Amino acid sequence: NLKCLKMWLYEYWVKLVSLLKEHNIDCVQIGAGWSCRNIEGVKLNLVNKLTLEQSGEIMKRALFHIDIEGGLVIFAKHINVKSVVLFTSTDINQFSRAGNLNLRNTDCIACSGSLNKNRLNTVLYAKKFPCRAKNIDGINRCAKQLTPNFVIEKIIENKWI
Repeated sequence: NLKCLKMWLYEYWVKLVSLLKEHNIDCVQIGAGWSCRNIEGVKLNLVNKLTLEQSGEIMKRALFHIDIEGGLVIFAKHINVKSVVLFTSTDINQFSRAGNLNLRNTDCIACSGSLNKNRLNTVLYAKKFPCRAKNIDGINRCAKQLTPNFVIEKIIENKWI
């Protein structure tokens, strides 16, 4: 269930953690908020347990940070941590940052963020004009097409592991 338009599928997170384990990479889950679901297979779940500063220390010790486009990706950039950024409905051209591995495996047109300058307007826009790509089993096509296999292939292809 995608509570937020730009979220990635839970089963995809589980599969990505599994694929990373195949490359001897353990995952630590960080973050905060109501939408954070514990991802099966992570070595350590620290959701809602850390300050932002502590999260930054965890990120600095990691190979890289993996996330959907959002606050922790922006924070990672400010503390010189590279990120694998999963773009689903957010505009990759507007929100990608140099030095990150910015990924989208689709021909989707961004549904949120690109036409609006603030979050409130984006939310209002999304309610008035629902995502045109929401058409695979009722799930945002952009999220569905960005598969864990594609993500791990791009990580390997770019020599991040």
